Amino acid sequence: MPVTLTRIVDRARDLSRDIQQTVHHPLVGDAGLLAVSQYTATGLGLMTTVIVARLLGPMEYGVVAMVMAYPAFLWTFAALKPVSVITRYLSSFRETGQNTDIKAVCKLGYSLDFLASLVAFALAGATGWWVLRHFLNMPDMVWLMMIYAASFPLSSLAGTSIAILSSWQHFRWLAVLQVLDKVITLILVVGFMLAGLGVPGVVLGTAIGQAINGAMLMAVATYILRQDGIGLWWSSAINKGSPLWKPVIRAAAHAP
Repeated sequence: MPVTLTRIVDRARDLSRDIQQTVHHPLVGDAGLLAVSQYTATGLGLMTTVIVARLLGPMEYGVVAMVMAYPAFLWTFAALKPVSVITRYLSSFRETGQNTDIKAVCKLGYSLDFLASLVAFALAGATGWWVLRHFLNMPDMVWLMMIYAASFPLSSLAGTSIAILSSWQHFRWLAVLQVLDKVITLILVVGFMLAGLGVPGVVLGTAIGQAINGAMLMAVATYILRQDGIGLWWSSAINKGSPLWKPVIRAAAHAP
């Protein structure tokens, strides 16, 4: 009986020690910080939506939603979403110290997203007028829809930048930028609305906020790569990434 009790006590101590080590592990703290930032960002996004809906009213708020819906659909359709694939390649190459391949993968990821954003923008320009005229009955809103779609090239920089920050485990940067994105959008949208811009102000503020977020993420990701001795990702020769085009595109196309 005493032996059994001793074993129970020993196992309880081992379990307690394991729990303490897990709780104090840096990744656990980073995961908690990311979770908090996601909830905060969601709350800020909800606050922006409520303020816009209250200030505009149901009819004009519906106009905002429809103007942005079609370009957003095209962007979803055109984007390959290679973030998870790029993250996997970056983590592997970083572990083996293949700096040249790291730059090539970064350039490939940014290029894929940027090309997809240009396709979405071109499709919006080619078909948006027809959709707004015949489906949404808002032919005078084509210019506003194109302003929103014009934010795609810069906002497309976010995907590979997030992959870089994740691979280097800079989760605090991700958390801060995630919240900052919503804060900037909230300030811009509310500011433009208070200035009397109404529906155009909401669309313009959202577009500028998305573009700023993409630019900020790329700037931070580029800084991290330089600090780690990788160098500037855009300095990689095009032919360096050519062997990766097919596997990355194939994997990205099948990614959820």
